[in-house]
Amino acid sequence: MIRRPPRSTQGVSSAASDVYKRQTDDSERKMRRTLQRGVVHHATTMTPYGPVVQKVKLDIPGMTDEWEYCNPVAYFYHLSTLNEAFGQLMQSLPSEINIVVYVDEIVPGNPFRHEKARKLQAIYFVVLEWPEWVLSRSGMWPVFGVLRSKLVDQFPGGLSGFMKKCLSLMFIGENSFQHPACVCIGSNRHHYHASYGGLLADEDALKKVHNYTGAQGIKICMDCANLVSHTDDDVCPPGLVLLNVTTLEGLDFNTNEDIWEMAEVLRDDVAAGRDVRGKETRLGLQFNPDGLLYDRPMRTIHRPIDHYLRDWMHTLVSAGTANQQTKYLLEYLKDVRDVPIDIVQAYSMEVTLPS
Repeated sequence: MIRRPPRSTQGVSSAASDVYKRQTDDSERKMRRTLQRGVVHHATTMTPYGPVVQKVKLDIPGMTDEWEYCNPVAYFYHLSTLNEAFGQLMQSLPSEINIVVYVDEIVPGNPFRHEKARKLQAIYFVVLEWPEWVLSRSGMWPVFGVLRSKLVDQFPGGLSGFMKKCLSLMFIGENSFQHPACVCIGSNRHHYHASYGGLLADEDALKKVHNYTGAQGIKICMDCANLVSHTDDDVCPPGLVLLNVTTLEGLDFNTNEDIWEMAEVLRDDVAAGRDVRGKETRLGLQFNPDGLLYDRPMRTIHRPIDHYLRDWMHTLVSAGTANQQTKYLLEYLKDVRDVPIDIVQAYSMEVTLPS
């Protein structure tokens, strides 16, 4: 009896694999097309305040295309037409609400592959009066717009000038929060008025926006008028407070008017042809004629002290007091309680935090 050799399954498996790959590729392409059509549909939807995504020409050399940004007033209106619960949420708030603007530099893609050329400045906005369960969700921090960091650097005034442009788009003009706006609740309308509530960012971005020298100068804190970056009592003139103090006693604090006066002093000196480099060091403020602080009309919107909102994650957690206290706790567990670090690591990987 002649036995037929077993049929090879290699060709069948290869064919099945090719079919599966084609189906997967087709599904991915179909999903991308569906998402793209959805983006275009919602971005171009007309509202009483114009389309949701609008365009503006930026004065950046070599940038010929208009910059696209999400109009917050139009976005809130459009969102309420899609979801009645959002309109009800807005109706539950006070008639006067505050819009907080958040700016952060991000690198899209693999977070472990740091590419400076791919950095973006992302601008978000949020309603301060939204309940905490809403504010804790990243999806409820809408994106106002993104722009590559190297283009932001080329914008007149740098990040400071760019944020001046963004704030003017949000709070100055016909289709902005300068005027009362409305959202839909079914067939009804709810009217509200939104004001600027401040600029939230890490300390580095805040100092770039305000052209404050920070750690590079003598005055390292925009709030503190007489705190200096020295720890030697012998070189500290009377009236100044050293960086190594452990109390706020003796500190003088700047007001919005103090910061604006510094800007005017530098502006007058430059107009008179005087060198301001020494004065910039003493004041802790850099002269930037295209910056946010030097635009007088914008002073009705942005107040440099009142609207200087430090991101607590950066200043208290990742590089601040909470980080130091965690270090002390780990040292105590290791040296006093004889708890090795691998047990702490295992616990941190398995514990479930409350939601």
